[in-house]
Amino acid sequence: MSLLGTKLINSVELSYIGRMAEAKANLAVYLESPVGVGDHSSITDEIKNLLLEIAEAKDVIQTIGEIKANGKVDKYFKSTTES
Repeated sequence: MSLLGTKLINSVELSYIGRMAEAKANLAVYLESPVGVGDHSSITDEIKNLLLEIAEAKDVIQTIGEIKANGKVDKYFKSTTES
């Protein structure tokens, strides 16, 4: 991967790390301090959305790690589609 490619993939990875941290913090508020979220009509829907955000971010971060480990995008995607 080129230097620019590495910088771009690192930037995307950091973006998803930030998204995951934000979703986890919001989820903690819902689960540990529900008094502060009384103005939300559907807390369970919001919790579901936060869990989906966390799962998506974890998946993207894991995929980026695998791409970095293989060194090339094509190598990663060939190995996952051949299984």
